[in-house]
Amino acid sequence: MAHMYGLAFEFLYEFAVGCHIFFLTRMPSPKIIFQAFTEVKPNLIVAVPLIIEKIIKKGVLPKLETPAMKLLLKVPIINDKIKATVREQMIQAFGGNFAEIIVGGAAFNQEVEQFLTSPVSQKIIRNNMAYAHI
Repeated sequence: MAHMYGLAFEFLYEFAVGCHIFFLTRMPSPKIIFQAFTEVKPNLIVAVPLIIEKIIKKGVLPKLETPAMKLLLKVPIINDKIKATVREQMIQAFGGNFAEIIVGGAAFNQEVEQFLTSPVSQKIIRNNMAYAHI
């Protein structure tokens, strides 16, 4: 049954809404993923949590966890500018064109899950990535 659910979201849904479907032909390292998103500029992204975790752990969290950044995120006007910049970088990391990201198949890493549900990330993510814990 799990394979049918995967088929529904990894092929049939995209096909039904008129998306072009791209599959990576190599093992998905962060470099290959970033390259693929840059080239394809997907509108709909269907991925396992590991892919999203790699992008957030390699591209977002290191920038937000520096002592200077933690301090700047506490300053009212500056924190909004930082969040807007990080949000734009996150959108560009996913190709800059996505309307929706569907994540499933496994649980998120606890660190990434905490980031996705934190008040900081909610300002960053806004409407582009829906997160639901099931």
